[in-house]
Amino acid sequence: MRGLTLGPHLGVTRRTPLASTPPTETHTFELPEKKGVYGNKQWMYDLARSFVQGVRSNTAPEVGPAEARCVLRIIVVAYKSPQTRRWVDPPAG
Repeated sequence: MRGLTLGPHLGVTRRTPLASTPPTETHTFELPEKKGVYGNKQWMYDLARSFVQGVRSNTAPEVGPAEARCVLRIIVVAYKSPQTRRWVDPPAG
């Protein structure tokens, strides 16, 4: 996961580049500020607000346990790959 950074830029490196695209891409995105909330970011405020509204209205979250498990698998790989200096496939299941 070389090139992966926290901030307004996300670098993505593919194991096998497609013929029509470069092996590394950089994506830029805007993270609006919102003072007075945890993390000082609008997206964190929106996420917490959506969660509370879902609890109050008994609505299922947009991101459920299966999606959260997928993200956790990616995080495991992101930490393990640089430690072992090898490509690490996400754990199954």
